[in-house]
Amino acid sequence: MKIKKRLLLLLLLTLIGSFLFIPFIVAGDETIRSGLILRTTVIFTLGSMVVVALTGWAGLVFSDKLDIPMPILRNWELGENISNNKVKGIVGTSVFIGVVVAGATLLGNYFMHPPINKGSILVRVDTSVWAPLVTETISHLFLLSGLFLLIKNNWLSIIISGLFFVVLFHFNSAFSPAMEIYLGALNFGAAVVTGYLFVKKGFEAAVLTHMVMHLILMAVNI
Repeated sequence: MKIKKRLLLLLLLTLIGSFLFIPFIVAGDETIRSGLILRTTVIFTLGSMVVVALTGWAGLVFSDKLDIPMPILRNWELGENISNNKVKGIVGTSVFIGVVVAGATLLGNYFMHPPINKGSILVRVDTSVWAPLVTETISHLFLLSGLFLLIKNNWLSIIISGLFFVVLFHFNSAFSPAMEIYLGALNFGAAVVTGYLFVKKGFEAAVLTHMVMHLILMAVNI
């Protein structure tokens, strides 16, 4: 199966998303002074590109071998017709589930008071390209697909990849144990939701759902 066009698109979006993410990193780390911003940008962008190049390539190979749905990107790669109904179905499902999960998270945050993300609303919402795309590429396109090839069990693969997602992207030892458990549970639950969507609806649905959740949570920021 061809993967070149899809991989190049992932890399292009990762490049754009990385540049948009830098102000958020700077806002959250007071040790990054003006002289270090360029170095941070180069390291973060190159690191993101290399990781996505490797995991994206492997993940596309794995998911094509498993015939995991990818109704927009795979058809685009092959030059085949993209069904408008499938696009509408993916968008509708992703937006609905993203809003529901984000709403439940905001309700929990109202009572638990997790740390607030730093930066202006524009700085925070600009992370909504890199965060869903890169994390879904690593945790589901690559890891979940690879696990399913090995163990042949959807739910076990979803659960293991969800645990890796939490450890890789949302573990912070500076938080209290109670807050770590709360945030870990939230992010694990979100990863299970997007992992299930990845298997049933495809990579596009997982990324879009993650993007909707991320955008809402970063915009409201409570």
